Amino acid sequence: MTTVHFICRGNVLRSRLAEALLAAHMVPGVRVSSSGLDAVADLNGPISWQAERILSEHNLLRFASPHWQQTSQALLDSADVVVFMSRDTYEEARERLRLKAGHIIVWDVLDLWQRAGAKHPMKPNFLPAARSQQLSDDIFSEIRAKVDNLAEQLAQHQ
Repeated sequence: MTTVHFICRGNVLRSRLAEALLAAHMVPGVRVSSSGLDAVADLNGPISWQAERILSEHNLLRFASPHWQQTSQALLDSADVVVFMSRDTYEEARERLRLKAGHIIVWDVLDLWQRAGAKHPMKPNFLPAARSQQLSDDIFSEIRAKVDNLAEQLAQHQ
């Protein structure tokens, strides 16, 4: 069994989308989970409205975890593959946690607030709904392409 774990900042958008997408591939022998470095701040509730909308539209809700999960050392230690959604999340995890030698992947999927041009994470609903929807759809498209590629690689190695 190979465990793939996705990590972003809050575990309410990017890592949850990636988790659901990879779980939907149903790659034999692959278990999927996700967490957020700052999920415990609970800024968006159990899941962002953007992620819930996207998962619902793509019939992926059943593949997503029902609630955010805080990144912990135990989660990292139990994963065979750890995928960081962005370089800044990876760098922060290196400072806060012990990353074991193994398969670490760092993607460059910017968060919603970064795509909006903000200098730091912001509270939910800081963007007009139409702009937020457009940016979150862009995030989903980018993640879907990366997850499809990862699923193919995992299937070849099972």
